[in-house]
Amino acid sequence: MHFNLIRMLKQAALGLLLTSVLAQAADISKKDGGKWQAPIPTVAENSDDWKALIPALIEHGMPYGALAAARSMLNFFADLPSKELAYKTIIQLIDSGYPYPTRPHFIPGDIEPAANSDFGKNYFFYKALADLDKKMNRWAQAQFEKVDKDNFPKYIFYQALQAYGAGQMPEAIALVKKSLSLTPGSGSLSFAHKQARTLARFYYEHEDFDKALDIYQTFLLQLNPIVPGDWL
Repeated sequence: MHFNLIRMLKQAALGLLLTSVLAQAADISKKDGGKWQAPIPTVAENSDDWKALIPALIEHGMPYGALAAARSMLNFFADLPSKELAYKTIIQLIDSGYPYPTRPHFIPGDIEPAANSDFGKNYFFYKALADLDKKMNRWAQAQFEKVDKDNFPKYIFYQALQAYGAGQMPEAIALVKKSLSLTPGSGSLSFAHKQARTLARFYYEHEDFDKALDIYQTFLLQLNPIVPGDWL
């Protein structure tokens, strides 16, 4: 526990370094009709350094620092490779179970990746959710139209939650099961956990207790570490 606390503090310190210190180092001035301008500090002006930094942070188990670096790249650089790396990093962190909100970072997104690529599907999906958070429903629908609605598991899981919210429990259960069947076995463990936990809860609320208990006993309670709420 002591080691984890030290590592968390180190990551927090790195996040502050990448976001606060660099921002303070910039010579911020208000010019050109009221637009704020912040020149990139010399120490951070080479995008290749950031492109090397982010994989190193992830490799060394420092997701908070990696997110801070990705956010800084979005602020500092306008070229497409830098933006794509930043968003790919954020998506990778989400898939690994990043515990804090990331949707706001997609709001200013202005790139158009191939919609049939894994990156494109994820990018447009999260951008749509960010638009929904801002009550921009028409923009969100336009983003959702770029997603493969029949085969993209994250969108199908989103549909399941919508069905649950509308009180359509059988449909919600069917959609979660479909989402799980389409989820790849590698790189999506955190998402699979979330789907399984949701399905168990749906079964429980549907009073299909045996199926709910089976998910907990054969999967969720076999994980390491175990989520305490699963015992409850």
